[in-house]
Amino acid sequence: MFINDQSTDNYMGELALAMGDSGAADLRGFLLGFPREVWKNEEKYGRHYQESVVNHRRMYRKAVESGLDGLPQPEFGVFDHHQKPKSGVIEDTRPIGSVGTDRIVEVAQQATPAEPAVVAAGGDICTVADAYLTDPSIADSLVVYWHEQLDDINEQSGYNIQNSGWSAYVVLSRLSVVLDHNSGGFTITKSEVETRIPSPMDEYMLTKAHWKWGNPLRSTDWSEKGEHEANDEKALILAAFPYTRDRPRRLTVSGLQEADWDYEPKTVLPTLKKGSSESNIVQIRKITDSDRAFWSAWES
Repeated sequence: MFINDQSTDNYMGELALAMGDSGAADLRGFLLGFPREVWKNEEKYGRHYQESVVNHRRMYRKAVESGLDGLPQPEFGVFDHHQKPKSGVIEDTRPIGSVGTDRIVEVAQQATPAEPAVVAAGGDICTVADAYLTDPSIADSLVVYWHEQLDDINEQSGYNIQNSGWSAYVVLSRLSVVLDHNSGGFTITKSEVETRIPSPMDEYMLTKAHWKWGNPLRSTDWSEKGEHEANDEKALILAAFPYTRDRPRRLTVSGLQEADWDYEPKTVLPTLKKGSSESNIVQIRKITDSDRAFWSAWES
């Protein structure tokens, strides 16, 4: 299953659809969830929310028009944050509920610990937390691959951890999680999109634009113009291509810390420490040999 919060500053959604069409992955969910950053006013968030919803559907439509088939319909997860209960007990947290929540629960209920369901998350993990809170029994049959890293969590420097709030504590405490690291990875180039991606998906990839950063392949904010440094996409690559894993590090939740963002109560974010071989969190510290992973999903 795939979930992200925004689709215009990355190509994770296109990759998920390509992998589902080619058989590189058994794609059971194509989800979007986008809670409001707590510092952003409702009017501004409303515009960005609509942009995300429109592009989530548009991306799916362009994939179908390009000949991709056998894909799950675009669906939506939670657009809110979980509230930390006064008791501080995870299981006392009230679920929010969403179609995306139900999708994750349904797929995980059909999975087993030996063959678990996998959620690849490029943004916040509020919808994943909501699925666990809705049915805690899925914990043994669900694995989360999350574009986040240890330093971002412990230093509160990552957007994804900040916009997950208490939900991050729920997921990291109760589910099996793989965290990626930004060392290594792969790139997506304009020339490859032009020559290898079917139309009209290629046109969409080259023209879509984030409200602030513009088109990923035209922007120089993250990488060179014409070459996108894929980051969110790593959650999918790590899940589907085991050769990208190199000497993982085991971690565990060690406590709670105050969030930089304006949550109430403030102490909602997890801290992590080195764990044992039985720990439920794995950190991938280096990614190798993944430069061809994105494009292999498009091969016939």
